[in-house]
Amino acid sequence: MRKTWRLLSAVLAVVVPAAACGSSAPKVVKPKPPGGSGPTLIGRGAHAKPPSAAALHTAARGERDFAVALYRELASQTGNVAIAPSSIATVLGMIAAGARGTTEQQLLDALHVQLPAAQLHGAIGGLAQQFASRSGLGVTVQEVDQAWLQTGLSVLGPYADTLASSYDAPLATIDFRDAPGAASTINTWFDQHTHGKITKLIDPADLNDQTALVLTDAVYLAAQWKFAFDPKLTKPAPFHAADGPVDVPMMHIGDIRGLGYAAGTGWKAVALPYKGDQIEMDVIVPDDLRAFEAALDSTKLAAMIGALQPTEVALSMPRFDSRVQTDLVDPLEKLGITAAFSPIGADLSGIDGRHDLYVTDVKHEAVVQVDEKGTVAAGATAGIVGQVSLPVTTVMNVDKPFVYVVRDRATGAILFLGRVTDPRS
Repeated sequence: MRKTWRLLSAVLAVVVPAAACGSSAPKVVKPKPPGGSGPTLIGRGAHAKPPSAAALHTAARGERDFAVALYRELASQTGNVAIAPSSIATVLGMIAAGARGTTEQQLLDALHVQLPAAQLHGAIGGLAQQFASRSGLGVTVQEVDQAWLQTGLSVLGPYADTLASSYDAPLATIDFRDAPGAASTINTWFDQHTHGKITKLIDPADLNDQTALVLTDAVYLAAQWKFAFDPKLTKPAPFHAADGPVDVPMMHIGDIRGLGYAAGTGWKAVALPYKGDQIEMDVIVPDDLRAFEAALDSTKLAAMIGALQPTEVALSMPRFDSRVQTDLVDPLEKLGITAAFSPIGADLSGIDGRHDLYVTDVKHEAVVQVDEKGTVAAGATAGIVGQVSLPVTTVMNVDKPFVYVVRDRATGAILFLGRVTDPRS
């Protein structure tokens, strides 16, 4: 049986070339070149009006639908699955803010957030920012956004405003032409904001002369169980993996009143609250994993969670430390996000005013550590957006004597062969 855990953290990076200026173009944000080789903060826009509770709940329902749909696509693979729906959705929202036409609609359809454009980005970004309010005694939740702009380039003003006001993502300049240095700077940022759990998301090979902007979102969770497991009770015990039983450190907690529990046809579930009772881990154990995943949808998941009731529970579950790397391009395409990955179909002109950008890759890594004390989790996703390579124009001036050949293309037979030393004759 494969272990799958709901992750509350992720990082998503997007690389996009920036806008050209013109007299009729929208306002652009073009920073001055910074001094030194490191990043220079160039601004953080004013915050938008906080989204309403209703808008936040709508965004949460949409992200739940997105999470289950993405999970089902990944579930066809073997091994563990770990995704970070909130953070992935946050950066997909930031991409959508610069998308237009079919590209934008496909992104919004996949996100399932049924809100008008005027509210949508504020709700997605606001939902992510809500997590900080969950921090308290024994619980730390942090989420930070950042936009990294190539020195000397610019983005459209409305796009920069949306990043700053809705997603709280300030712009900082960086020189991507120094790929090792830029990758090191961004990875250090990931390292800091995931408390050392994600240390190398960006490879220097991911950056090149076409890189203009990297959007990053980092989330970190460290939470202690409300009802801790006693380490003295942890013993090796069989876990029935897909390829047969294996012995793992099995934690035990006995006769706890107040754990949420529910059971239905082919499944049972338990809710493990963290201190503060604002965040919990819901563990669902199906009788047949494949059949369960094939029938799973957002409505059924919501019903199972809604069925959890306080019960006196004696629980055994494995201690684990899981790191999962996933390429998200194929599953996102299966969710309907196809135009964004097409060199000729993508429209991200809301970012730079042009039509030469498309998403080339989306990489994801998640780390989840569960032990007797609680959970530490972090995640990283990198979506690389490149510029369509334009054909290089080679200039050839026939301004000196030349030889010419007139030939049959199918057979190669030469019909005429000559030389011109003076066109006048």
